[in-house]
Amino acid sequence: MSVGKLGSSVAICVIWAGSVFAEDSVKISSGNTVGTYYAASSAVAKMSNKDRTDSDKYIMTVASGGSLDNIDNVVKQISHFGLAQANLLEKAIQGKGPWKGKPHKKLRAVLKLYTEDVTIVASDKINSLADLKGKRVNIGRPGSSDALYFRTILLDSGVQPDDVTIIEKAQSSSQDLMQKGEIDAYIFTVGHPAFAVRNISSSKEDISLLALDQSFI
Repeated sequence: MSVGKLGSSVAICVIWAGSVFAEDSVKISSGNTVGTYYAASSAVAKMSNKDRTDSDKYIMTVASGGSLDNIDNVVKQISHFGLAQANLLEKAIQGKGPWKGKPHKKLRAVLKLYTEDVTIVASDKINSLADLKGKRVNIGRPGSSDALYFRTILLDSGVQPDDVTIIEKAQSSSQDLMQKGEIDAYIFTVGHPAFAVRNISSSKEDISLLALDQSFI
C-alpha cells in the first residue's frame, strides 16, 4: 500500500464566546466512537478530570458526526466545545460553505491538536485515481472537507465528477459500506493511526491507499 499526503488540516477546539450553560458538566462534541476525534476528546477530558476539584465542572466527551456537527453544536449551545478542522472553522466564522450568509463571529480556536492527511481508501482493483471512473465513492457529507478535496483531486487527475457515482454519507459509515460492497472507495481526511482505515485494512477485504502525485501535492 502507498499513500500521498496532501495539505493537512488542523484539528482544533472551538468555543462559543460568551455562552452561558447551566449544566454541571462541560461537553466536548467529538466524533464517532472509533474515530480519532473521540479519542482525542476523551484524552483531554481524562487529563482535566484527573486534577479537578469539587468546585470544578466534570468534562465529558459526546459522540457526534464530526466537524460540521461539532461547529453547529457549539453555535446552538448544545456543546461547550467541539473538535473541527481549521478550514471549516474559518468558513463558519466567515459565513461561507455550509454557513453561507450566516457568519458566526463569536467562534474561537482555543487549542491546536494535530494534523490530518487526505487519505483515499479503495478496493485492491483500483490502483490510481483514473481507475475511479465508473466507481462508487463516498466523499462524506455535503460541505465537508472530504467532499471539497475529492472534487479538486478528481479534476486534477482528469476524471470528471460525472464519471464517478458520488455517495455523500458520513465517513463513520464508510467502512461498513465498503464491506457490504456498496462503495468501491472513500476519501477520509483524518489523523493517523485511524480505526476507520486500520480496521478495513485488517479485514477480509483487500484494499489499497491511493497515492497522490507529488507535483499535485
